[in-house]
Amino acid sequence: MNLDLDQTAKILGKTSDEVLYIVQDKRLPAKIKMDADMKYKDDGTVSFVETEEKNVVWEFDLTDVLKLKEELDKDLDGTLKQILEG
Repeated sequence: MNLDLDQTAKILGKTSDEVLYIVQDKRLPAKIKMDADMKYKDDGTVSFVETEEKNVVWEFDLTDVLKLKEELDKDLDGTLKQILEG
């Protein structure tokens, strides 16, 4: 199941910018949907369509998101234990 950026941020308890930083840090794989402003022709060339709205759509796999959430939760538990016991 694929999730969008907002859904992923809610599951992880992060902002959209924080999720994109995690993607940049290569801790969470993401896919970028192809922009609608570019069309591929049958002859292999590309044509551009003028659109006012330029939105990049990020997609995340639910399994990857849940795996990262588990890692973040474990790390938080370990950090809290060290602080409380230290």
